[in-house]
Amino acid sequence: MKKLLSILLSATLFLSMPAGVVAEDTEIEVMSDWAVESVNQAEALGITEADKNYDFTAPITREDFCELIFNTIIAAQGHFTVTEIPVPFVDTDNYKVKTLYQLGVINGKSETAFAPGDLLTREEAAVMIIRMINTVMPMAATEMYFDYDDMDQVSDWALEAVQVISNLGFMQGVGENRFAPQETYTAEQSIVTLVRIYDATRKIYEYETPLGTITTDVDCQSASNWAIETEARIDLVQDTGNFEATHVMIEKPVKAFTNQLSTVCISFDDFAELFGGTWTIADNRFAFTYDTETMPEVVPYVPLETPDGAEWPNKTEAVDCIYFGYFSDHIPIIINGEERTVHGQDGGKVFDSGITMYENTLYIPVQMVAELMGYDIASLDVFLNES
Repeated sequence: MKKLLSILLSATLFLSMPAGVVAEDTEIEVMSDWAVESVNQAEALGITEADKNYDFTAPITREDFCELIFNTIIAAQGHFTVTEIPVPFVDTDNYKVKTLYQLGVINGKSETAFAPGDLLTREEAAVMIIRMINTVMPMAATEMYFDYDDMDQVSDWALEAVQVISNLGFMQGVGENRFAPQETYTAEQSIVTLVRIYDATRKIYEYETPLGTITTDVDCQSASNWAIETEARIDLVQDTGNFEATHVMIEKPVKAFTNQLSTVCISFDDFAELFGGTWTIADNRFAFTYDTETMPEVVPYVPLETPDGAEWPNKTEAVDCIYFGYFSDHIPIIINGEERTVHGQDGGKVFDSGITMYENTLYIPVQMVAELMGYDIASLDVFLNES
């Protein structure tokens, strides 16, 4: 879509083009003030078609609306899976229209006709949008009933969609308690609605940590059946594939967060004390700064003596915690100004992991101690309680 300039169109040109779109070599600015921000966002996201010049206040066609829906799904989800089924429409070869049919988002006006050039009605828009939401981006709706004065004009096949979309707040009445189901939907109305839906799928979550606020588009609420606030000792191994591997330990106990088996984390405070460093938040990431010449003192490994009948300390049922996983937008962490992926390990296998917060204490996988010190594997020996 080209930059918008205000010019006049001849009546002949206007009548020769589909509703809502003007000639490719014609630039036009016909847009309501309330739509400008959403239209600009849609352009940046690729929701609008780059090679189309929309007449924003004109009714949109069914085909153009389908292209906007398809592009919204891509912008929000990145990809989707389509079941390859025959498309019966004989009046369109539009790939995006056909794909939406295979997704179950749209139907035709008859068994073989999609009617791509027909103007979209408000009830048709409601149905297509709700099918899109239900198919690829489910959302919770309230159960308030909207008793529009013109509900008797809503087609039977659109009744539920009109109620749901009104509950979600993406489409509302046109005034005087009317939904106007048979009226057309303009290009700018379509774009604003779909941008709202996109924004709803990109919900931002805020989490207060001891270091400050972390924001993410991922819900990081989690639960773990872990022993909590356990005292433990760090073990380090180098050359794990060698029979004579180096096996050492750090004698100073640390505060651990462990699943009672092998995958383990230590507190940010203990991690910082080991390396004489400092934790902060920078660019919405957990940032650690330390002097690389400062390393924890290690001694040869000595197995812990386990008393007969010893039990895991602080054993719990599932506890609520916050898990800033590697899939979140603020991972990797930053160490001495460089982005780093957080790694954990289980049974000698290293994997992408994340930061855990339990009761306002932040924990990092102990494997990161090994990586900063140049060892292959880090694990914990937990001090068990005598029975």
